[in-house]
Amino acid sequence: MKFDIKITDKDMYRFNLYHTYHTFNGIISVVVGIFVFVVCYLVRDKLAPTDVIMYILLGLALLLYSPITLFIRSKAQIASSAVLQNSLGYEFNDEGILVTTEVVSENGAETSALLPWKDVYKIVETKKQLLIYSSRVNAYVIPLEQLGEEKDALKAYIKERTEDFRLSLKK
Repeated sequence: MKFDIKITDKDMYRFNLYHTYHTFNGIISVVVGIFVFVVCYLVRDKLAPTDVIMYILLGLALLLYSPITLFIRSKAQIASSAVLQNSLGYEFNDEGILVTTEVVSENGAETSALLPWKDVYKIVETKKQLLIYSSRVNAYVIPLEQLGEEKDALKAYIKERTEDFRLSLKK
């Protein structure tokens, strides 16, 4: 199965949000941000107005810092990468996942990488993306809308070649 995929800054932002908020630090930042608002509400009568404002600003900072910086970082990642500014070719075969870029290397050869099935760290399907992790932090991002009608066939193909504990696919 072959696909040409074009990653946008919006796709990169979705991946970064997913990845950040599915880690310990991401979850803790949300919990602490909400905790700050709850504490502020519970002790509001005992605080000076400036203290209430400080609590609110701290809570907002904890909840909004990550999404804003991830948005900026996603735009910068796409803008600074010649590879991500072009389409990526994905070929799913019995050996693994071959990813080819339109960007040529310094010696003029086309750049490609094979991720063998045995080296796939995990595969996660979100509402909008298929994330194929090659390590704990690196993933190939495939927007589901770009797969079109072949999405279900690709998911079935992946299930045949990947161990169940590495899969988190929607039905």
